[in-house]
Amino acid sequence: MYVPQGLLLPLCQAGNCTLREAVIFGSVLKRVSLPVLHSAVALLRIAEMEWSGTNSWFIRVLLDKKYALPYRVVSPSSRGLSSKSACRTRVPNRPYVQSDLNM
Repeated sequence: MYVPQGLLLPLCQAGNCTLREAVIFGSVLKRVSLPVLHSAVALLRIAEMEWSGTNSWFIRVLLDKKYALPYRVVSPSSRGLSSKSACRTRVPNRPYVQSDLNM
């Protein structure tokens, strides 16, 4: 599965992806093993795009994979996310998932 140019980047560039679709696709991304460089390229290109809730969700999913990323990727991603956090628009929260554990 070659994510950066095959599926993920066109989905982000189109701008018509709903948050629900992003969460579903993000759950697939969490479970599959991706090469570090492919994830780094995707993260860098998404960070350079115009901000949207779905793009920020994909950035979070890729950062949650906890890869050792090059500084060239981490710096623009963190700068982009920190500048967007000052924005007054409402950022979508992570959907609540009920666990099957009895607490």
